[in-house]
Amino acid sequence: MDITPLVSSDASIIQSYSEEGVMVAGVLYTSPILVFPDIVEKWPVKDISSLSYDNFLSVFERGDIELVLLGGGIETSLLPAKIKTRIRDHGIVVEAMTTAAACRTHNILLTEDRRFVSALFPLLGDY
Repeated sequence: MDITPLVSSDASIIQSYSEEGVMVAGVLYTSPILVFPDIVEKWPVKDISSLSYDNFLSVFERGDIELVLLGGGIETSLLPAKIKTRIRDHGIVVEAMTTAAACRTHNILLTEDRRFVSALFPLLGDY
């Protein structure tokens, strides 16, 4: 019996994550990325502690996102309340978690046809 979730063939399925990076649709990413259901963008951010409102502009430009899964690496890192509130003003909720949890949640949300993006930092390493 095939239990593979039914998702579009062009969906950005996260295949694996490790200290080396995050594998999405056959490509290994070793720096921060934004994984939308249909595309992956390199996310030009230094680290999670330096995130600003402006780092989410490409998310707002999509116009259809309702949820950001913020994968903060090996630990859960919360956004400052001021940034979270400004993002919420766009009708978008931010859920902070580890990168591992965000990767697993990402694939589940793909099967539910949700409007979301996974903002992922690698587990370890310099970027």
